[in-house]
Amino acid sequence: MKNEIKQKSLNGKGTAELKKFPQIVFNPDTAPQVEEPKLNKYGLDLTNPDHIIFQREGLEAEVIGGVNTLVLNKFNVMLKVSRRPQMSASEVYRNNVDLYSEHNLDYFIKQSSIKLKVDSTKVADFIYDLIERLEQYRKDRNTYKEEKIIIDAPQPKESKGIDKILRSENVVEEVQKLMSDAGLLCPKISMQLLLIALSSKQEKPMHALLQGSPELTSEIIQRFSKVLPDEVSRYKTSMSDSVLYYTPNKNHWDNKVLQLPTVDKLGKKNTVLMELISQGHVSRMVTENNEQGNYRASNKLVNGRLSFISSTVKNHHELLGLDCVIGLPLQDTEVIKRELLDAEIMQHAGMLDEIKVEKAKRLLQFLFRELKAVKVINPYLDVLDVKRFLIPIIN
Repeated sequence: MKNEIKQKSLNGKGTAELKKFPQIVFNPDTAPQVEEPKLNKYGLDLTNPDHIIFQREGLEAEVIGGVNTLVLNKFNVMLKVSRRPQMSASEVYRNNVDLYSEHNLDYFIKQSSIKLKVDSTKVADFIYDLIERLEQYRKDRNTYKEEKIIIDAPQPKESKGIDKILRSENVVEEVQKLMSDAGLLCPKISMQLLLIALSSKQEKPMHALLQGSPELTSEIIQRFSKVLPDEVSRYKTSMSDSVLYYTPNKNHWDNKVLQLPTVDKLGKKNTVLMELISQGHVSRMVTENNEQGNYRASNKLVNGRLSFISSTVKNHHELLGLDCVIGLPLQDTEVIKRELLDAEIMQHAGMLDEIKVEKAKRLLQFLFRELKAVKVINPYLDVLDVKRFLIPIIN
């Protein structure tokens, strides 16, 4: 059903009676979404920002050349609409259109309906849905600023404290005490996680899976993430398989520490992360659609030395079969629960020394930055008898 509205003419003078199809209210939570790796809050395939694709109910739109974020009072795009699957090469309509002009839209919808042999109401729903998505995408792009992390230099007193800890004969005990002051649970596990995280500076990083109660392991990992430097820590509650391909910059994963509360919820499709952990890089051949709707081969690469920390409730996870992954079973869980409960009580009672906690966190972050990877040469390794440490393959 059509309704009458008044719209300013293109030159801004006078008004004209225009007919407009009902506009679709776009809700990213309920709107149809495209499949991975194209899933995002806009429901658009943004693999190539200069070639945006939207698919829904047998129709496909392609915004060729991307969207303009400079001129905001117009929304000129080169728009291509086609049927999927495309039965004939003639079932395509292309034209430059100002998405903010009702004259342009009415004409574009009418011509698309004729060329595609699709009801004009269905085409209108599709186009107005696309406009809402593109408008939100353009708004976000216009206001987006790349994250810039400012690294504070330690104060002279903090530098002396770090140097004192690193030169101490009881450095492990000193660091564990610092972790306890920072609010970390189970100093022994936290120390092991720190060593795993520091391996991100090595050529071949190590990884860890905590094994135990999901509530405890999740809390341990989340608290540990807060003592890592911001430029290193990559704490996420969950992640999709293909997100590793599309990063803000090429060094996003290099020498970083990726932390997930659990790997058990990733699903069987998260093979990219598994490959990156086991092989140190990913080089995968995938299929993609070209402009004609035909499939072609494409190469996806993921590089970056990262250390991975997560947890599992399984007795044996496939990652634990890798030499570079260490399993850390939680022990004395009742003690950890009591420690967590005491910390919660202190916080809610207002008795927690927050200044002391923040000071300990800062020192741990500076300590992490201070430690550097070194190459160790052991000239006696080739003369040692290591056979007794090897597990025989054949009995």
